Amino acid sequence: MAKDPTKVVRTITDQVELIDWLVEQVKATEPTLVGAREVQLFDSIAEEFKYGRFCAPMEPGEYLSEVFDDIADQDEKVECSARVRWVAAEALGYVFQNGDAGAECFIALMLDALDLTKRVVATKGDDRTRFKSTLGFRERFGFRCDVTVKNGEYVD
Repeated sequence: MAKDPTKVVRTITDQVELIDWLVEQVKATEPTLVGAREVQLFDSIAEEFKYGRFCAPMEPGEYLSEVFDDIADQDEKVECSARVRWVAAEALGYVFQNGDAGAECFIALMLDALDLTKRVVATKGDDRTRFKSTLGFRERFGFRCDVTVKNGEYVD
């Protein structure tokens, strides 16, 4: 059977668009009540990674002290996946252990959190990582992904 030339499959090729989609998926997976500030922390980390590299803005102890004070003071709960905690903690751990991290690291963390590492294959080169979806991904989500990220670099 021939392919239908009128049926166009959308392809994500931009790392910002991929991160936005992954953030949305992580938040929607197995929703429960989590602290609003935990979600804000996840969102702020995701925002840092959208355009490349995330460097901790201050000493790790000082940064974590501020973060934990904010989280401890929260009363408001929102419906969101508890996976935002895991992704945020892993991303911050990597940043503090290595001094910084690139968008490729954050994308890989979110793919892992969503159990999509076999549906989106990461091929790491010296200066770039390519995230390419499989046919199974396309069948499940209705679009393709083919994003090349400059390892640890900022993008415009």
